[in-house]
Amino acid sequence: MEDSFPKYNKSRLKGELGLSIVKTAVEEKFGWIFRRNYQEFDFGIDGYIDLITNHGLVTGKSIAIQVKCGDSFFKESNEIGWVYRGEKKHLNYLMNVEIPTLICLVNPGTKKNLLDIVSI
Repeated sequence: MEDSFPKYNKSRLKGELGLSIVKTAVEEKFGWIFRRNYQEFDFGIDGYIDLITNHGLVTGKSIAIQVKCGDSFFKESNEIGWVYRGEKKHLNYLMNVEIPTLICLVNPGTKKNLLDIVSI
């Protein structure tokens, strides 16, 4: 019976949790729009953030975002924050995206405080 159905693995669940946390922070903290990237193949851009003015005007400006979720991304820090060390092939890809791109590290254990500490 175990092999009779597709499996939803923990890594996919963690990724979904990270996206949900970031979406909530972007929309509640900044009043911006989070658009998820629903592509069949995941090469790095998880979504786009559309910037909205304080008066609710959609500016046409966007930021791409790559979300990394899990406590393993919080093992190394320095005097200005957390250090993310990805693979060179992913850096090459992200450096060639034509709009500004954020890499957002999410620790699901601290999600309750995210809206208080998030800053871009």
